[in-house]
Amino acid sequence: MSDRDIPALRRKLLDVTSYTRPIMAGGVLLIAFGLVFGGGAAYAPIEGAAVAAGNFVARGQNQKIQHLEGGIVAEILVNEGDLVRRDDVLIRLDITQAQAELRRLTNEFNSGSARLARLLAERERKARIAYPDWLLERARRDRGIALLMADQDMEFAARQESRATQISILEQKIKAAEAEIEGYRAQARSLQESQALLDEEMAALDTLQGKGLMGSERIFRTRRELVENHGRQGQIAAVIGTTELTIQENRGQIAKLHKEGVEEAAIEVVDLRLQLGKTAAEIETAQDIIRRSEVTAPTDGIVVTRHVNTLGSVLAPGGEVVELLPQPADLVIEVEVMPADIDRVHPGQKAAVQVAALDIPYAPMMPGTVEYVSADRTIDEAKDKEYYIVRISDVALPDDVDDSRIYPGMQVEAFIETGSRTFAQYLFEPLWLGFRRSLREK
Repeated sequence: MSDRDIPALRRKLLDVTSYTRPIMAGGVLLIAFGLVFGGGAAYAPIEGAAVAAGNFVARGQNQKIQHLEGGIVAEILVNEGDLVRRDDVLIRLDITQAQAELRRLTNEFNSGSARLARLLAERERKARIAYPDWLLERARRDRGIALLMADQDMEFAARQESRATQISILEQKIKAAEAEIEGYRAQARSLQESQALLDEEMAALDTLQGKGLMGSERIFRTRRELVENHGRQGQIAAVIGTTELTIQENRGQIAKLHKEGVEEAAIEVVDLRLQLGKTAAEIETAQDIIRRSEVTAPTDGIVVTRHVNTLGSVLAPGGEVVELLPQPADLVIEVEVMPADIDRVHPGQKAAVQVAALDIPYAPMMPGTVEYVSADRTIDEAKDKEYYIVRISDVALPDDVDDSRIYPGMQVEAFIETGSRTFAQYLFEPLWLGFRRSLREK
Protein backbone atom coordinates (compact mmCIF):
# COMPACT_ATOMS: atom_id res chain seq x y z
CA MET A 1 0.00 0.00 0.00
CA SER A 2 1.43 3.36 -0.98
CA ASP A 3 1.22 6.60 0.87
CA ARG A 4 -1.40 7.78 -1.57
CA ASP A 5 -3.77 4.99 -0.52
CA ILE A 6 -3.79 5.94 3.19
CA PRO A 7 -6.11 8.94 2.94
CA ALA A 8 -8.60 6.91 0.94
CA LEU A 9 -8.60 4.16 3.59
CA ARG A 10 -9.10 6.70 6.33
CA ARG A 11 -12.08 8.10 4.53
CA LYS A 12 -13.63 4.62 4.26
CA LEU A 13 -13.14 3.98 7.98
CA LEU A 14 -14.79 7.26 8.79
CA ASP A 15 -17.74 6.34 6.57
CA VAL A 16 -18.19 2.97 8.37
CA THR A 17 -18.04 4.65 11.76
CA SER A 18 -20.74 7.11 10.72
CA TYR A 19 -23.07 4.15 9.98
CA THR A 20 -22.28 1.92 12.99
CA ARG A 21 -22.72 4.56 15.68
CA PRO A 22 -26.49 5.01 15.16
CA ILE A 23 -26.92 1.26 14.98
CA MET A 24 -25.06 0.76 18.22
CA ALA A 25 -27.03 3.52 19.89
CA GLY A 26 -30.27 1.94 18.72
CA GLY A 27 -29.17 -1.44 19.99
CA VAL A 28 -28.34 0.02 23.38
CA LEU A 29 -31.73 1.67 23.53
CA LEU A 30 -33.47 -1.59 22.59
CA ILE A 31 -31.55 -3.50 25.25
CA ALA A 32 -32.39 -0.85 27.85
CA PHE A 33 -36.09 -0.86 26.85
CA GLY A 34 -36.14 -4.66 26.98
CA LEU A 35 -34.59 -4.67 30.44
CA VAL A 36 -37.03 -2.05 31.73
CA PHE A 37 -40.10 -3.67 30.10
CA GLY A 38 -39.01 -7.15 31.14
CA GLY A 39 -38.45 -6.03 34.70
CA GLY A 40 -41.83 -4.34 34.74
CA ALA A 41 -43.47 -7.40 33.24
CA ALA A 42 -41.80 -9.56 35.84
CA TYR A 43 -42.83 -7.51 38.85
CA ALA A 44 -45.67 -5.09 37.91
CA PRO A 45 -49.03 -6.49 39.23
CA ILE A 46 -52.10 -6.68 36.99
CA GLU A 47 -55.53 -7.23 38.59
CA GLY A 48 -57.27 -10.37 37.38
CA ALA A 49 -61.01 -10.98 37.07
CA ALA A 50 -63.43 -13.71 36.08
CA VAL A 51 -65.86 -12.27 33.58
CA ALA A 52 -69.45 -13.56 33.73
CA ALA A 53 -72.75 -12.50 32.21
CA GLY A 54 -76.05 -12.58 34.06
CA ASN A 55 -79.02 -10.50 35.11
CA PHE A 56 -80.85 -9.01 38.08
CA VAL A 57 -83.20 -11.41 39.90
CA ALA A 58 -85.57 -10.87 42.81
CA ARG A 59 -84.42 -12.55 45.99
CA GLY A 60 -87.97 -13.17 47.25
CA GLN A 61 -90.65 -15.22 45.53
CA ASN A 62 -93.65 -13.74 43.75
CA GLN A 63 -96.77 -13.67 45.91
CA LYS A 64 -99.70 -15.65 44.55
CA ILE A 65 -102.89 -13.94 45.71
CA GLN A 66 -105.83 -16.33 46.04
CA HIS A 67 -109.45 -16.14 47.19
CA LEU A 68 -110.78 -18.65 49.69
CA GLU A 69 -114.42 -19.03 48.60
CA GLY A 70 -114.21 -17.81 45.03
CA GLY A 71 -117.20 -16.22 43.31
CA ILE A 72 -118.39 -14.29 40.27
CA VAL A 73 -115.99 -11.62 38.99
CA ALA A 74 -117.69 -8.21 39.03
CA GLU A 75 -114.78 -5.80 38.40
CA ILE A 76 -111.16 -6.10 37.24
CA LEU A 77 -109.13 -3.07 38.31
CA VAL A 78 -105.51 -3.92 37.41
CA ASN A 79 -103.51 -5.06 34.43
CA GLU A 80 -100.25 -6.93 34.15
CA GLY A 81 -97.31 -4.61 34.79
CA ASP A 82 -99.30 -2.22 36.99
CA LEU A 83 -97.61 -0.92 40.12
CA VAL A 84 -100.01 -1.30 43.04
CA ARG A 85 -99.83 -0.13 46.62
CA ARG A 86 -100.74 -2.08 49.70
CA ASP A 87 -104.54 -2.43 50.16
CA ASP A 88 -105.24 -1.34 46.57
CA VAL A 89 -108.25 -3.23 45.17
CA LEU A 90 -107.25 -5.70 42.46
CA ILE A 91 -110.65 -7.21 41.61
CA ARG A 92 -114.15 -7.15 43.07
CA LEU A 93 -116.42 -10.18 43.32
CA ASP A 94 -120.21 -10.09 43.13
CA ILE A 95 -121.71 -9.93 46.64
CA THR A 96 -125.41 -10.40 45.86
CA GLN A 97 -125.60 -13.88 47.36
CA ALA A 98 -123.40 -12.94 50.31
CA GLN A 99 -125.56 -9.91 51.12
CA ALA A 100 -128.74 -11.99 50.94
CA GLU A 101 -127.23 -14.58 53.26
CA LEU A 102 -126.10 -11.84 55.65
CA ARG A 103 -129.61 -10.36 55.74
CA ARG A 104 -131.12 -13.76 56.45
CA LEU A 105 -128.67 -14.45 59.25
CA THR A 106 -129.11 -10.96 60.72
CA ASN A 107 -132.90 -11.33 60.77
CA GLU A 108 -132.52 -14.74 62.38
CA PHE A 109 -130.19 -13.28 65.02
CA ASN A 110 -132.49 -10.33 65.76
CA SER A 111 -135.53 -12.59 66.03
CA GLY A 112 -133.66 -15.02 68.27
CA SER A 113 -132.42 -12.20 70.48
CA ALA A 114 -135.98 -10.89 70.96
CA ARG A 115 -137.16 -14.41 71.76
CA LEU A 116 -134.29 -14.85 74.20
CA ALA A 117 -135.33 -11.69 76.05
CA ARG A 118 -138.87 -13.10 76.38
CA LEU A 119 -137.61 -16.46 77.65
CA LEU A 120 -135.39 -14.77 80.22
CA ALA A 121 -138.39 -12.80 81.47
CA GLU A 122 -140.39 -16.04 81.75
CA ARG A 123 -137.54 -17.83 83.49
CA GLU A 124 -137.18 -15.03 86.03
CA ARG A 125 -141.00 -14.69 86.28
CA LYS A 126 -140.78 -11.01 85.42
CA ALA A 127 -143.82 -8.89 84.72
CA ARG A 128 -142.40 -7.52 81.45
CA ILE A 129 -139.65 -8.23 78.92
CA ALA A 130 -136.34 -6.39 79.31
CA TYR A 131 -134.84 -6.12 75.81
CA PRO A 132 -131.10 -5.39 75.41
CA ASP A 133 -130.19 -1.79 74.57
CA TRP A 134 -128.60 -2.69 71.23
CA LEU A 135 -131.84 -4.37 70.10
CA LEU A 136 -133.92 -1.38 71.20
CA GLU A 137 -131.57 0.88 69.23
CA ARG A 138 -131.97 -1.28 66.12
CA ALA A 139 -135.75 -1.30 66.59
CA ARG A 140 -135.78 2.50 66.48
CA ARG A 141 -134.09 2.34 63.06
CA ASP A 142 -135.71 -0.82 61.68
CA ARG A 143 -139.47 -1.31 61.74
CA GLY A 144 -139.03 -5.02 61.09
CA ILE A 145 -137.17 -5.47 64.38
CA ALA A 146 -139.83 -3.42 66.19
CA LEU A 147 -142.48 -5.81 64.83
CA LEU A 148 -140.43 -8.80 66.01
CA MET A 149 -140.33 -7.33 69.51
CA ALA A 150 -144.07 -6.60 69.40
CA ASP A 151 -144.72 -10.25 68.48
CA GLN A 152 -142.66 -11.39 71.45
CA ASP A 153 -144.54 -9.00 73.74
CA MET A 154 -147.84 -10.45 72.52
CA GLU A 155 -146.65 -14.03 72.98
CA PHE A 156 -145.32 -13.19 76.44
CA ALA A 157 -148.66 -11.65 77.42
CA ALA A 158 -150.62 -14.58 75.96
CA ARG A 159 -148.52 -17.14 77.78
CA GLN A 160 -148.78 -15.16 81.00
CA GLU A 161 -152.54 -14.88 80.58
CA SER A 162 -152.93 -18.59 79.80
CA ARG A 163 -150.90 -19.54 82.84
CA ALA A 164 -152.77 -17.04 85.01
CA THR A 165 -156.11 -18.44 83.79
CA GLN A 166 -155.11 -22.00 84.63
CA ILE A 167 -153.86 -20.92 88.03
CA SER A 168 -157.05 -18.94 88.65
CA ILE A 169 -159.19 -22.00 87.86
CA LEU A 170 -157.16 -24.12 90.22
CA GLU A 171 -157.36 -21.48 92.93
CA GLN A 172 -161.15 -21.35 92.53
CA LYS A 173 -161.28 -25.12 92.87
CA ILE A 174 -159.20 -24.85 96.00
CA LYS A 175 -161.55 -22.25 97.45
CA ALA A 176 -164.60 -24.40 96.61
CA ALA A 177 -162.98 -27.42 98.19
CA GLU A 178 -162.11 -25.43 101.27
CA ALA A 179 -165.76 -24.32 101.50
CA GLU A 180 -166.90 -27.93 101.18
CA ILE A 181 -164.52 -28.96 103.90
CA GLU A 182 -165.87 -26.22 106.14
CA GLY A 183 -169.44 -27.53 105.54
CA TYR A 184 -168.40 -31.10 106.24
CA ARG A 185 -166.67 -30.00 109.40
CA ALA A 186 -169.87 -28.25 110.52
CA GLN A 187 -171.79 -31.48 109.89
CA ALA A 188 -169.14 -33.38 111.81
CA ARG A 189 -169.52 -31.03 114.78
CA SER A 190 -173.31 -31.47 114.65
CA LEU A 191 -172.96 -35.24 114.59
CA GLN A 192 -170.57 -35.09 117.50
CA GLU A 193 -173.13 -33.07 119.50
CA SER A 194 -175.88 -35.55 118.52
CA GLN A 195 -173.66 -38.39 119.62
CA ALA A 196 -173.18 -36.77 123.01
CA LEU A 197 -176.95 -36.51 123.45
CA LEU A 198 -177.47 -40.08 122.28
CA ASP A 199 -174.83 -41.25 124.71
CA GLU A 200 -176.68 -39.51 127.58
CA GLU A 201 -179.99 -40.88 126.37
CA MET A 202 -178.56 -44.38 126.16
CA ALA A 203 -177.22 -44.14 129.69
CA ALA A 204 -180.64 -43.09 131.00
CA LEU A 205 -182.38 -45.89 129.12
CA ASP A 206 -179.98 -48.43 130.50
CA THR A 207 -180.82 -47.22 134.03
CA LEU A 208 -184.56 -47.43 133.45
CA GLN A 209 -184.23 -50.86 131.90
CA GLY A 210 -182.35 -52.03 134.93
CA LYS A 211 -185.30 -50.98 137.10
CA GLY A 212 -187.73 -52.68 134.73
CA LEU A 213 -189.25 -49.41 133.68
CA MET A 214 -188.10 -49.42 129.95
CA GLY A 215 -188.63 -51.96 127.23
CA SER A 216 -185.92 -53.27 124.86
CA GLU A 217 -187.37 -51.71 121.70
CA ARG A 218 -186.51 -48.16 122.69
CA ILE A 219 -183.02 -49.16 123.69
CA PHE A 220 -182.38 -50.91 120.35
CA ARG A 221 -183.59 -47.86 118.40
CA THR A 222 -181.30 -45.54 120.30
CA ARG A 223 -178.36 -47.86 119.75
CA ARG A 224 -179.09 -47.90 115.99
CA GLU A 225 -179.05 -44.11 115.99
CA LEU A 226 -175.65 -44.16 117.74
CA VAL A 227 -174.23 -46.55 115.17
CA GLU A 228 -175.61 -44.49 112.28
CA ASN A 229 -174.17 -41.34 113.86
CA HIS A 230 -170.73 -42.95 114.04
CA GLY A 231 -171.05 -44.01 110.40
CA ARG A 232 -171.97 -40.53 109.19
CA GLN A 233 -169.03 -39.05 111.11
CA GLY A 234 -166.71 -41.53 109.41
CA GLN A 235 -168.10 -40.67 105.99
CA ILE A 236 -167.68 -36.96 106.63
CA ALA A 237 -164.10 -37.49 107.80
CA ALA A 238 -163.38 -39.45 104.62
CA VAL A 239 -164.93 -36.75 102.44
CA ILE A 240 -162.91 -34.07 104.24
CA GLY A 241 -159.73 -36.10 103.69
CA THR A 242 -160.50 -36.55 100.00
CA THR A 243 -161.29 -32.88 99.57
CA GLU A 244 -158.09 -31.86 101.36
CA LEU A 245 -156.16 -34.16 99.03
CA THR A 246 -157.85 -32.47 96.07
CA ILE A 247 -156.77 -29.10 97.45
CA GLN A 248 -153.19 -30.33 97.73
CA GLU A 249 -153.31 -31.64 94.18
CA ASN A 250 -154.60 -28.31 92.90
CA ARG A 251 -151.90 -26.44 94.76
CA GLY A 252 -149.40 -28.87 93.29
CA GLN A 253 -150.79 -28.11 89.84
CA ILE A 254 -150.28 -24.40 90.47
CA ALA A 255 -146.69 -24.98 91.56
CA LYS A 256 -146.18 -27.25 88.58
CA LEU A 257 -147.46 -24.59 86.20
CA HIS A 258 -144.97 -22.10 87.62
CA LYS A 259 -142.16 -24.65 87.60
CA GLU A 260 -142.92 -25.94 84.12
CA GLY A 261 -142.95 -22.41 82.77
CA VAL A 262 -139.60 -21.64 84.38
CA GLU A 263 -138.02 -24.98 83.37
CA GLU A 264 -139.26 -24.79 79.79
CA ALA A 265 -137.95 -21.25 79.51
CA ALA A 266 -134.59 -22.27 81.04
CA ILE A 267 -134.17 -25.17 78.60
CA GLU A 268 -135.11 -22.99 75.64
CA VAL A 269 -132.69 -20.29 76.85
CA VAL A 270 -129.78 -22.76 76.76
CA ASP A 271 -130.70 -24.08 73.31
CA LEU A 272 -131.38 -20.62 71.93
CA ARG A 273 -128.09 -19.22 73.22
CA LEU A 274 -126.23 -22.02 71.46
CA GLN A 275 -128.13 -21.30 68.26
CA LEU A 276 -127.48 -17.56 68.56
CA GLY A 277 -123.78 -18.23 69.06
CA LYS A 278 -123.74 -20.31 65.90
CA THR A 279 -125.68 -17.64 64.00
CA ALA A 280 -123.30 -14.92 65.24
CA ALA A 281 -120.35 -16.93 63.93
CA GLU A 282 -122.10 -17.37 60.58
CA ILE A 283 -122.75 -13.61 60.46
CA GLU A 284 -119.05 -12.95 61.01
CA THR A 285 -118.25 -15.37 58.21
CA ALA A 286 -120.74 -13.69 55.86
CA GLN A 287 -119.37 -10.25 56.75
CA ASP A 288 -115.84 -11.52 56.17
CA ILE A 289 -116.86 -12.86 52.76
CA ILE A 290 -118.29 -9.45 51.85
CA ARG A 291 -115.17 -7.69 53.11
CA ARG A 292 -112.97 -10.04 51.11
CA SER A 293 -115.06 -9.61 47.98
CA GLU A 294 -112.59 -6.80 47.33
CA VAL A 295 -109.34 -8.65 46.70
CA THR A 296 -106.59 -6.25 47.76
CA ALA A 297 -102.82 -6.20 47.42
CA PRO A 298 -101.11 -7.44 50.60
CA THR A 299 -98.05 -5.30 49.86
CA ASP A 300 -96.64 -2.84 47.37
CA GLY A 301 -95.70 -4.60 44.18
CA ILE A 302 -95.95 -5.09 40.44
CA VAL A 303 -98.66 -7.26 38.88
CA VAL A 304 -96.68 -9.98 37.12
CA THR A 305 -99.55 -12.25 36.05
CA ARG A 306 -103.31 -11.67 36.12
CA HIS A 307 -105.22 -14.95 36.18
CA VAL A 308 -108.69 -13.34 36.02
CA ASN A 309 -109.50 -11.80 32.66
CA THR A 310 -113.27 -11.96 32.08
CA LEU A 311 -116.08 -10.10 33.83
CA GLY A 312 -118.76 -12.50 35.01
CA SER A 313 -116.40 -15.46 35.02
CA VAL A 314 -116.42 -17.80 38.00
CA LEU A 315 -113.39 -17.81 40.26
CA ALA A 316 -113.02 -21.27 41.80
CA PRO A 317 -112.56 -21.61 45.58
CA GLY A 318 -108.89 -21.11 46.32
CA GLY A 319 -108.34 -19.82 42.78
CA GLU A 320 -105.41 -17.55 41.97
CA VAL A 321 -106.29 -13.94 41.22
CA VAL A 322 -102.95 -12.30 40.45
CA GLU A 323 -99.26 -12.96 40.93
CA LEU A 324 -97.49 -10.02 42.54
CA LEU A 325 -93.79 -9.15 42.70
CA PRO A 326 -93.29 -7.29 46.00
CA GLN A 327 -91.73 -3.83 45.74
CA PRO A 328 -89.23 -2.56 46.51
CA ALA A 329 -87.85 -5.91 45.43
CA ASP A 330 -84.69 -7.13 47.11
CA LEU A 331 -82.69 -7.59 43.91
CA VAL A 332 -79.45 -9.51 43.55
CA ILE A 333 -77.35 -10.28 40.49
CA GLU A 334 -77.13 -13.86 39.28
CA VAL A 335 -74.32 -14.62 36.84
CA GLU A 336 -73.06 -17.73 35.08
CA VAL A 337 -69.39 -18.49 35.77
CA MET A 338 -67.59 -20.92 33.50
CA PRO A 339 -66.12 -24.06 35.12
CA ALA A 340 -62.61 -22.91 34.11
CA ASP A 341 -62.95 -19.86 36.39
CA ILE A 342 -64.87 -21.34 39.32
CA ASP A 343 -61.77 -22.33 41.31
CA ARG A 344 -60.95 -18.63 41.70
CA VAL A 345 -64.46 -17.56 42.80
CA HIS A 346 -65.72 -17.81 46.37
CA PRO A 347 -68.14 -15.95 48.69
CA GLY A 348 -66.84 -12.66 49.98
CA GLN A 349 -64.95 -11.70 46.84
CA LYS A 350 -65.26 -8.21 45.47
CA ALA A 351 -66.92 -7.74 42.12
CA ALA A 352 -67.67 -4.95 39.68
CA VAL A 353 -70.92 -4.92 37.75
CA GLN A 354 -71.80 -3.09 34.56
CA VAL A 355 -75.41 -2.59 33.42
CA ALA A 356 -75.49 -1.64 29.77
CA ALA A 357 -79.30 -1.30 29.71
CA LEU A 358 -79.31 1.84 31.86
CA ASP A 359 -80.10 4.91 29.77
CA ILE A 360 -77.13 6.99 30.92
CA PRO A 361 -74.20 8.46 28.95
CA TYR A 362 -71.80 5.90 30.34
CA ALA A 363 -72.05 2.42 31.82
CA PRO A 364 -70.50 2.79 35.28
CA MET A 365 -68.84 -0.05 37.15
CA MET A 366 -70.82 -0.71 40.32
CA PRO A 367 -69.10 -2.49 43.22
CA GLY A 368 -70.65 -5.58 44.81
CA THR A 369 -69.82 -8.70 46.81
CA VAL A 370 -70.11 -12.39 45.95
CA GLU A 371 -72.56 -13.92 48.45
CA TYR A 372 -73.22 -17.36 46.98
CA VAL A 373 -71.51 -19.91 44.76
CA SER A 374 -73.48 -22.99 43.70
CA ALA A 375 -72.15 -26.29 45.00
CA ASP A 376 -72.37 -27.97 41.61
CA ARG A 377 -72.48 -26.96 38.00
CA THR A 378 -75.64 -26.45 36.02
CA ILE A 379 -75.94 -28.15 32.65
CA ASP A 380 -78.01 -26.35 30.02
CA GLU A 381 -78.58 -29.01 27.38
CA ALA A 382 -80.58 -26.67 25.17
CA LYS A 383 -77.66 -24.24 24.89
CA ASP A 384 -75.03 -26.96 25.25
CA LYS A 385 -73.12 -25.24 28.01
CA GLU A 386 -72.13 -25.76 31.63
CA TYR A 387 -71.80 -23.09 34.29
CA TYR A 388 -71.92 -22.36 38.02
CA ILE A 389 -74.48 -19.97 39.46
CA VAL A 390 -72.93 -17.09 41.40
CA ARG A 391 -74.96 -14.41 43.18
CA ILE A 392 -73.62 -10.90 43.76
CA SER A 393 -75.28 -8.68 46.36
CA ASP A 394 -74.75 -5.29 48.04
CA VAL A 395 -74.43 -3.65 44.63
CA ALA A 396 -73.91 0.09 45.10
CA LEU A 397 -75.82 2.00 42.44
CA PRO A 398 -74.49 5.37 41.22
CA ASP A 399 -76.03 8.45 42.80
CA ASP A 400 -77.80 9.34 39.56
CA VAL A 401 -79.45 5.90 39.25
CA ASP A 402 -82.64 5.37 41.25
CA ASP A 403 -83.61 1.93 42.59
CA SER A 404 -86.87 2.12 40.64
CA ARG A 405 -84.91 1.93 37.37
CA ILE A 406 -83.58 -1.53 38.19
CA TYR A 407 -85.89 -4.39 37.20
CA PRO A 408 -85.58 -8.15 37.42
CA GLY A 409 -84.19 -9.56 34.19
CA MET A 410 -81.94 -6.61 33.31
CA GLN A 411 -78.73 -8.01 31.83
CA VAL A 412 -75.40 -7.26 33.46
CA GLU A 413 -71.74 -8.12 33.00
CA ALA A 414 -69.80 -8.91 36.15
CA PHE A 415 -66.06 -8.81 36.76
CA ILE A 416 -65.21 -10.91 39.81
CA GLU A 417 -61.80 -9.98 41.20
CA THR A 418 -59.56 -13.05 41.35
CA GLY A 419 -56.31 -11.45 42.57
CA SER A 420 -53.28 -9.87 40.87
CA ARG A 421 -50.60 -11.44 38.62
CA THR A 422 -47.67 -10.03 36.69
CA PHE A 423 -47.63 -9.64 32.96
CA ALA A 424 -44.91 -12.26 32.77
CA GLN A 425 -47.14 -14.71 34.62
CA TYR A 426 -49.89 -14.07 32.12
CA LEU A 427 -47.42 -14.73 29.28
CA PHE A 428 -45.47 -17.68 30.59
CA GLU A 429 -47.97 -19.48 32.87
CA PRO A 430 -49.82 -21.13 29.96
CA LEU A 431 -46.46 -22.19 28.49
CA TRP A 432 -45.33 -23.56 31.84
CA LEU A 433 -48.58 -25.46 32.36
CA GLY A 434 -48.32 -26.91 28.87
CA PHE A 435 -44.71 -27.90 29.53
CA ARG A 436 -45.70 -29.64 32.80
CA ARG A 437 -48.49 -31.53 31.09
CA SER A 438 -46.11 -32.66 28.35
CA LEU A 439 -43.70 -34.04 30.96
CA ARG A 440 -46.52 -36.13 32.49
CA GLU A 441 -47.62 -37.67 29.22
CA LYS A 442 -46.50 -41.23 28.70
